[in-house]
Amino acid sequence: MAFTARGTAARTTAIAAIGALAMLGLAGCKDTAHPATSPSASTSSSTPSSSASATPDATQSATPAPTHAPGTPIGLDCNGLLSPQDVYDFNPNTTLQPAYKPKSGSDGSAALSFNGISCGLVNNSSGAITSVSVAHPAASDLAALKSAAAKGTAVSGLGDAAFFSTSGQTGQLQVFTGPFWITASSVFFGTADDARQLAGDAIAAVK
Repeated sequence: MAFTARGTAARTTAIAAIGALAMLGLAGCKDTAHPATSPSASTSSSTPSSSASATPDATQSATPAPTHAPGTPIGLDCNGLLSPQDVYDFNPNTTLQPAYKPKSGSDGSAALSFNGISCGLVNNSSGAITSVSVAHPAASDLAALKSAAAKGTAVSGLGDAAFFSTSGQTGQLQVFTGPFWITASSVFFGTADDARQLAGDAIAAVK
């Protein structure tokens, strides 16, 4: 009987040890599957940044300042400025381009900024554009344009004053007649005489 009691006690101790190990294993699995959440971490993620909300949007506050007076509309479109005969007389292989838009920084773009017009004549063979533009700037702006144009070569027989200059392969004729500023630019203008006919047509149209 003493042998049996000792065997029973040993088995009881072993079962108790196995049970304790199993409980520890379950506790370890529970900690791994459900890690503790830091209260400070959840609080900081849900709190909006006060410094971000205090910074204004730069795109909303930036307002470009006007560089000059808007000018006066001239009351003509390109078909009224240059007739089909005018375009043909300049070059039979040239047509007026209805959707013409001058490049940024060009004399045509400047004319549009004064509420003027800019017309493009496309060479049907090469695709080169000849531009003719007219604007009626404010008196002070007209004087500034004339002063800048005077750096070129003076041309007689056109308007009140006219000047020719070149930039790269492009020739430009600027004419000042009354309150109007007229420009003609093209790679086909090697001299002022090459642009004289178109400039003369534009002068006649605005009189």
